[in-house]
Amino acid sequence: MLWSDHGFHLGEKETWEKFTLWEESTRVPFIMVAPGLAQVGARSDQPVDVMDSYRTLAELAGLEVDPVVGGECLVPLLHTPEMETGRAVVSRPPGRD
Repeated sequence: MLWSDHGFHLGEKETWEKFTLWEESTRVPFIMVAPGLAQVGARSDQPVDVMDSYRTLAELAGLEVDPVVGGECLVPLLHTPEMETGRAVVSRPPGRD
């Protein structure tokens, strides 16, 4: 599994931080390969959340997950990357819970 932070805005639209909801500050690289599951070169354009990492890794390892932990398991997308999930992923500014 590989993911990255989105970094800071460096002057885009006269902004010098990363507390915006623009695409540049909400999208990050997210790569997951599970031996025996993922198809070589497969790609999914379905929205996912970095919070999905824990549930996915726990299922792949055969571990139980506390139901209060957020995120969804991405194993079905590893099996069938072309599937449509119908899922929306929402980002909010900090402090707006």
